[in-house]
Amino acid sequence: MTAVMPFMGQQALKLGPSGEHVWQTDWNECCAQPGGCGRCCSVGCCAPCAFGRVVRQLPPGSCCCAGNEVGACVGYALIGGSMYTAAGLFGVPCFATPVVGVLLACANYPVRRALKAKYGIAQHPDVCPDCAVVTFCELCALCQEIREIELRQPVMMMGMVAMPTVVEAPPMMTMAIGQPEMPPVK
Repeated sequence: MTAVMPFMGQQALKLGPSGEHVWQTDWNECCAQPGGCGRCCSVGCCAPCAFGRVVRQLPPGSCCCAGNEVGACVGYALIGGSMYTAAGLFGVPCFATPVVGVLLACANYPVRRALKAKYGIAQHPDVCPDCAVVTFCELCALCQEIREIELRQPVMMMGMVAMPTVVEAPPMMTMAIGQPEMPPVK
């Protein structure tokens, strides 16, 4: 008998109604774990850095700059991520910068689709939900993407990677009824 045992600190992944993989947190759960409100603040202070962290996790070729954190960070900042971050720092809501939001959506939409493909998250046939999230609340989308990566990656503990392990059940022991045979004494 074989069973998959989650390692300490890992949780079972949520599945959709028909058994497909889904996002583990919603895009509007900015203070959800892991990361909590601190994650939301760090993404708000440096959205290009957050974008770079997400892109670093993608396999090369899956989207522009995939696997290259620095290139993605610089590209995002040049497109307008720095203006978006400045708007967030000065209390301007994310929907107050529509032109920058549209430009950044063009950068993050393919990254979001590649992340969904990497983790097997169901791709909605209609592009509107993802497109709307990355256009009108880019920072919330980045928070969700980083949380998803952290929830699905192996846990590091004391310098060792902790993956779910496969445990084999020990062989079944049986007891014989009656007197046990004793070896002859010499």
